[in-house]
Amino acid sequence: MTYHSDFYAWTREQARLLRERQLGDNRLDLDHIAEEIEDMGKSELRAVERFIVNIMVHLVKLAYSANISAQRSWNAEIAAFHAELQDLYSTSMRQNIDLAKLWRRHKLEAERAFAAYDEALPALPETCPYGLDDFLAPALDVPALVARLG
Repeated sequence: MTYHSDFYAWTREQARLLRERQLGDNRLDLDHIAEEIEDMGKSELRAVERFIVNIMVHLVKLAYSANISAQRSWNAEIAAFHAELQDLYSTSMRQNIDLAKLWRRHKLEAERAFAAYDEALPALPETCPYGLDDFLAPALDVPALVARLG
C-alpha cells in the first residue's frame, strides 16, 4: 500500500511504524505525530461514513416524502454523494464501516429532515436493509434501493 493507492491504510501503517520506532534523540514527539497521522486516516473514514449516511437519508426521502418537487434534487444529491464516496473509499476501510451504527445515525438525521418539511417519518426497518456493496457499486440502482425500504 502506498500513500496514493490507499491513503487510509497508509496512515494506519505509518502511525504504527512511528510508534514502534525507537530513537536515541527523542526531540520528535512521535506519539503525537503518529496520532495526527492516524487521525488523518480516521477523518477520511468519517467522510466515507458521512456520504453513506447522506445517501441513506436521501433514499428515505425519496421513498416516503410527499415533497415530489424535491425528488430531482435528491436524486442529484445521491449521485454527488456516491461520486464522493467512490473517490474516498479504499478497501482497507471495509472492516471499520459499521452499517448498523450508520443506519441508527441515519434514522435520527432522517427524522430531522422530515421535520423540516413538517412531515412525520414513517416507521423504518429496525435493521439496515443494505449491504456496503450496495453503496460501493459503480452505479447506484436508486429505485431498487428505495424499494427495499417499503
